[in-house]
Amino acid sequence: MRVCLTTSEGRLSDWSSDRKAGAKLSPAFLLRKRIVIMELLARKSWFVVLLACSVQVEAIDDEFYSVHETTKVVQDANSYREVTSDQFYLCYPKHWDGSDIAWYEFQHNLQKTGAPLNTNVHAYQARDVIDSLTQSAYFKAIGTLDCAEPLLKMRVAKKSINDTYFADQWILENTGQGGNPGEDISATEAWGMATGAGVVIGIMDDGLEIRHPDLMGNAASGLSWDFVQNDQDPTASEHGTAVAGVAAAVGNNGIGVGGVAYDAGLAGLRVLDDNDYIVETDVAAAIQHQLQGIDILNSSWGPPDGDYGAFTAPTPLINGAFETAINEGRNGRGRVIVWAAGNGGSNDSSNLDGYANSRYTVAVAASTDQGVASTYSESGANILITAPSSGGLYAVSTTDRSGTLGYNDGLASWDYLDTRYTNRFGGTSSATPVVSGVVALMLEVNPALGWRDVQAILAASADKIDPYHGDWKLNGAGYTINEQYGFGRVNAAKAVELAATWGVNMQPETSTKKYFKFVNQTIPDNNPAGLSSSFQVDENLRVQHVEVTVDIPDHSYWGDLEMELTSPSGTTTKLVHKRVFDTSGTDSLGYFGWKLTDVLHNGEHAKGMWTLKVLDTANLDIGTLSSWGLKVFGTEIPMYATELPYKCNGIKASGSGLAPSPIFYFGASTHGSFFTRYLAQPTLSDLNISYGVVGLQEGDGFLVAVYYKAENTTVDGTWFTYNGQGWQLWGGALDGLPDYINNELSQGMSSVLYNGHLPAGTYAIYYGIRKASGDIYYCPTPTQLLLH
Repeated sequence: MRVCLTTSEGRLSDWSSDRKAGAKLSPAFLLRKRIVIMELLARKSWFVVLLACSVQVEAIDDEFYSVHETTKVVQDANSYREVTSDQFYLCYPKHWDGSDIAWYEFQHNLQKTGAPLNTNVHAYQARDVIDSLTQSAYFKAIGTLDCAEPLLKMRVAKKSINDTYFADQWILENTGQGGNPGEDISATEAWGMATGAGVVIGIMDDGLEIRHPDLMGNAASGLSWDFVQNDQDPTASEHGTAVAGVAAAVGNNGIGVGGVAYDAGLAGLRVLDDNDYIVETDVAAAIQHQLQGIDILNSSWGPPDGDYGAFTAPTPLINGAFETAINEGRNGRGRVIVWAAGNGGSNDSSNLDGYANSRYTVAVAASTDQGVASTYSESGANILITAPSSGGLYAVSTTDRSGTLGYNDGLASWDYLDTRYTNRFGGTSSATPVVSGVVALMLEVNPALGWRDVQAILAASADKIDPYHGDWKLNGAGYTINEQYGFGRVNAAKAVELAATWGVNMQPETSTKKYFKFVNQTIPDNNPAGLSSSFQVDENLRVQHVEVTVDIPDHSYWGDLEMELTSPSGTTTKLVHKRVFDTSGTDSLGYFGWKLTDVLHNGEHAKGMWTLKVLDTANLDIGTLSSWGLKVFGTEIPMYATELPYKCNGIKASGSGLAPSPIFYFGASTHGSFFTRYLAQPTLSDLNISYGVVGLQEGDGFLVAVYYKAENTTVDGTWFTYNGQGWQLWGGALDGLPDYINNELSQGMSSVLYNGHLPAGTYAIYYGIRKASGDIYYCPTPTQLLLH
């Protein structure tokens, strides 16, 4: 085989070997579908070997692995080379929460490098490259975690394109030609990994000029439809054409501009007529159009900004279409629906724009070339992500309607001479297709991602911008959040990298019951204390979306009201802020069972107290909080166990004195010759206990027993008796749990499996040894197993 060899100092060379498939190399770690990093210990020097494509790793023993079907690493000007960094990452079991992870980090003296890569994946600092490899190998050998891998450093060739106006597309790469350097989405780095090939973006808008010279090459055959004119040609107005160019204008064709995903397909879905009116049956049909052909739906429109008193919620027809697209699109993985957050600025709220407020959509806010929020961009707890757009020194360059009826009429000296393009597009209308393009890049590298995975990756890979903005805060899962920016500005390179390594998709979505309460209390007028009401949520979910419904039927000035939601983790998010110019009240539509979506509690635990606070921020107008409800959506957190690691030398039951051997190990230990893993659920469950012991002699046997114990009680060695069959630990049976679970062996590693109903509580793990001579040894202080 022929491979690329690098030392820890980074020197690279070709290395040839006549080793056949199956040769032992110590040890190998499969990191990617295409690339494997290996450690070779030769003459006390460490080397890293990179092999590309079709590598199968099979464990032979604790120290060696077998590698098959290696092929040569191909390197060219557009390839990227990966080398191990001085960091590594660990994937914790999905049922672990923050306290479990913190305890594990404390046990192993782990030093975090920053925010979680996603909810249960954390990166840690090693001393150097060698320590990164060693630590990864150690944690992988323990077996408790879902993964343990060294972090890779990549030198990515920034992949530029030759389009005429690419230098003006600062949103893709900003070197200072458009505002502040670096205020972009890192598109050129992402293009080294993906360009959107094989993914189709549907532009649901006022039309799309599919014969535009910079769009026709990406037009997806047979997928476009004009729902207004009821034909296959969606060509009409300029807005959708400009949106399409931002997302997926053809790149590297020597003309015009390139889109974020310049190799992605485009489908035009016209639903807005010439006067920008929509018919809900058309919108519902477009949302469900070509569910297996169109992967992403981009909607750069919404209710009129500043049309106060007319909160526009999707009708049951539209909601049904959303659910169909989510449940059936992309062969059940779900169509990704991306929606503009709105251009009403501080005088409006995205949570009051019913489409962007849906948990089925990705709500997109806008930032400028200065790295701050665009003044028109609405805030809200529903906003997931931000993307660059107009509002700073420069607007956005994109495709325009051919001729002079678009944004570029040929008269403005600052716009392009070629009127098929414009440099003055903007708003959240332009920010939204940026995110749609990034999602296309993500789906190219990992088509198996579900719609909820896409949302989770966007949140985990976002860049925190405008660091001095006062609303940044840390939620209970370690994410930095802000109602103005969501989780931050989209980073295409990070999103694609995370998508490629996402692994197993999120667990199936579940939800709490709908909590509902009649309050019927007056909201204190112009009082910062406000009116608070709480629910105790019983279900333990890992949160992704929260829906709050509010009924305030009689307030005469909606703009006075603010609403906040506080989670059991103590995170407070602002659902609605004060809107000075919203003078509407009881004579208008408004808070009559209005549903507010909150995405900013992502990763937190649902169980506990949730509190809604409603504030009236001005004098004179008053009203009543009639009722409110809450429902949390996310993934199940099965009942899990936290055990306190403990080891001891056996003490003879019939007297005192330490036995020279054996030593029992449970949990984390520097010895590393064993591991334990416990998992229990509140229903019929398997309690799996893996355990090990060192120092056994021939003929020795040992016992592991699990006993339910009340808090603050102790059990000593008198609880052990010998009945001629094995060791028993007597205790009270509880909910089907027998008095003991035991096993007697003469080998050093095994497990006990118990299947039954396990209540939450404290369990004591006792373990003892019967030496060949017949002496009984036990550990007087049990390991505790805490079931949550």
